[in-house]
Amino acid sequence: MKWIKYRLLVGKKDDGTELFQDMGLEYSVENEAYVKGIAYNGECLIEDDGLPGPTEEPTQLDRVEAQVTYTAMMTDTLLEV
Repeated sequence: MKWIKYRLLVGKKDDGTELFQDMGLEYSVENEAYVKGIAYNGECLIEDDGLPGPTEEPTQLDRVEAQVTYTAMMTDTLLEV
């Protein structure tokens, strides 16, 4: 899964020292454009953590179709095209 890592300027101390916070956001083209607009100097780093991305949940239609196919296979009534 890809992540966008960047530094965010959160303020300054009385002595002029800048305060930063390291941030991260899940990668997408939209998120990359957003981060480049708010990151310190527009700099960001895109990293892949090696883990798979989130999986999509099957829809209700997918579940019904799977159940119908399973039932047809178990009762030997599956119609093949």
